[in-house]
Amino acid sequence: MASTSGNPRRGLARRLRAGVLATMLVSALAIGGCGSISVNDSTPTSAAPPPPPSQATDSLMPSPRHDLAIMGVDFDPPLDADRIANQEPVSLIIGLSNQGNQQETEVLVTADLWDAAGTQHLLHTQQMVDSIAAGNVLPLRLTNASAPAFFSRYRLIVKVSAAAGETNLANNSRTLDILVNTAH
Repeated sequence: MASTSGNPRRGLARRLRAGVLATMLVSALAIGGCGSISVNDSTPTSAAPPPPPSQATDSLMPSPRHDLAIMGVDFDPPLDADRIANQEPVSLIIGLSNQGNQQETEVLVTADLWDAAGTQHLLHTQQMVDSIAAGNVLPLRLTNASAPAFFSRYRLIVKVSAAAGETNLANNSRTLDILVNTAH
């Protein structure tokens, strides 16, 4: 496998592809049925992006960098108001990215669904990823057989556990606010 560490253009292209994937995953929401659904990414943003990998170092080997990220969240089947009103379960498709330069092992990804106020915990699901290579993006399917009680607003929080030595924690979670309008 070719390394992109010596070619900054390849690294940039990989980051751009990852950004496009994140945008597609977050914005890919089908609206169907008699009502409508809106999903807003309300993940807090950090003041400054993480520093890029150093291209000018005194040694040939870059220092280890650990950076796991939740790139995006999608729903399968796509969310629609009828499915939610009928309390049908929906799987989450999560884009997990290793943006560091080290393989990470035993990575825990969790998803928690709350009412909009964050006072009622409705669902929890999780998946352990045995390993993810540096630079890779893995699609994960998190499924919960049960469906939550119907609310007009939900908050979904998806998190990846921090890797040992990880300093950029701003991209370790995504928060989605889901609004269900069942009006005909």
